[in-house]
Amino acid sequence: MWAQPGATPPRTNATLRVLVREVEPFAFTAGGRQTGFALELWAAIANQAGFQYELQTVPSAQAMVQALAAKQADIGLGALSITAEREQVIDFSYPFYNSGLDIITNTEGTSLLSLVKTLFNARLMKTLGLLLALVLVFSHLLWLFERRVNEEEFPPGYKAGLFESIWWTLTVLITLGCENKSPRGVPGRLMAVIWMASGVVMISLITSSFSSSLPVS
Repeated sequence: MWAQPGATPPRTNATLRVLVREVEPFAFTAGGRQTGFALELWAAIANQAGFQYELQTVPSAQAMVQALAAKQADIGLGALSITAEREQVIDFSYPFYNSGLDIITNTEGTSLLSLVKTLFNARLMKTLGLLLALVLVFSHLLWLFERRVNEEEFPPGYKAGLFESIWWTLTVLITLGCENKSPRGVPGRLMAVIWMASGVVMISLITSSFSSSLPVS
């Protein structure tokens, strides 16, 4: 067994102390025994070289590095990334697995229809539906507040007033401002501040939905 940090475990010169970090497919337990690519490779090396060894499982890569650096073990097996910091305290074998990010694409290409389906997914449609509902609700409230104090820009008539209110709401949502129209009453201006702040959040949600749909697809 591997001794606790600071202690020197008893061993003979003929027995190597081998630490194992279990991460599939390099090292893992199956059927009551430890196996995996790294373990099988080490078993073949030890058999050919005539090494005697004992296995000890460690919980993390850091624990393995610390034990090897403190000479509490001789060999480390499993998934362990090679870094400049670790190379200062332990020696690595040649890397046999190259990890990293890959991009998978559709070999059949992407049509305009499939691109539209990808962009306008269920999540995005729910977000757009919520946004439309908020636009209508806010436009009604803004028109109710402004129709008596700002008849020139928000007419008291329902259709004309609501049309102008929706125009202002959408303009502020997209550009965060509307130069030719603005609320004048205190309630209307408070609503405008709330809507401007909410618009930043909603545009961010829509942008994230678009940006996440394409990479996932």
